Amino acid sequence: MDEIKALLRENNYEVKDIEVSPNSFSSSVYIVTLESIDKIVVKFSYNDIKLKKEIKYLNYLKDKVTVPVVLNTFDNAFIMSYVEGNNYKDEEAIRLNNQQIYDMGINLARIHSLPVIDDDNWKEYLSRRINESYVTLTGVMEQSLLDKINNYLLGKLDTLTYIPSILHLDYRIGNIMFNDSVVAVIDFESATTGDYHFDFVKLSRLLTREQFIKLLDGYQTIKKIDQEFYNRVEFYNIFDAFCTLDWCIKRNRLGDDFYRQNLEILEEKNECNFY
Repeated sequence: MDEIKALLRENNYEVKDIEVSPNSFSSSVYIVTLESIDKIVVKFSYNDIKLKKEIKYLNYLKDKVTVPVVLNTFDNAFIMSYVEGNNYKDEEAIRLNNQQIYDMGINLARIHSLPVIDDDNWKEYLSRRINESYVTLTGVMEQSLLDKINNYLLGKLDTLTYIPSILHLDYRIGNIMFNDSVVAVIDFESATTGDYHFDFVKLSRLLTREQFIKLLDGYQTIKKIDQEFYNRVEFYNIFDAFCTLDWCIKRNRLGDDFYRQNLEILEEKNECNFY
């Protein structure tokens, strides 16, 4: 807290109260109430590349999708506008109404329909993450299962084709602000260029079947899904679960529910031989 207070004081912000955002897992995010009663959000990033990328994407998207406005930038942090609304946890999907879910689809389609602004190599990214995860999980996961997952992912990657789109890369309930409808999309620190199907993975787990169909109804008012949609989302579901185990181990979260949930996804797919 001392760091954020010093930063704000140096830039003539008179602070009344500071609270930590509960839904941020890879950065430090603070909601600051100023003496003027206004609120701002201050985000400290652990990664300089991600910091610069988020600022770039927020500035690009601000006139096209409802996102926070960047107000000030620093070496390892930036200040953005505070968006009034409810920020639910991922497991609170049951609290969302049909309009909110429908609007989530609309907002995601708007992002996917915009011209890309980076030339990130998506297949290179996937390959690197698969290889890193294999190394990390060797000796941790049962070897035959590990090899089966690795071979499945690399085999699918060999024939993967896609039309480059802007990806949020972490599109989930916790990264959306709600009122009666969607108010804003937040947390673009992982935004990249890649295959649009990936952005459906987390919501396909969090939403019920009926909710997911409602999401797609909203999405397809702007952008139609293709015939390979469900197969492609399933591929990325396995990829994401595999790489999440790697993430958990590197952050000493081997015993967490989050680790077990993703391991269960892979074990369940193993029973179906990854088809």
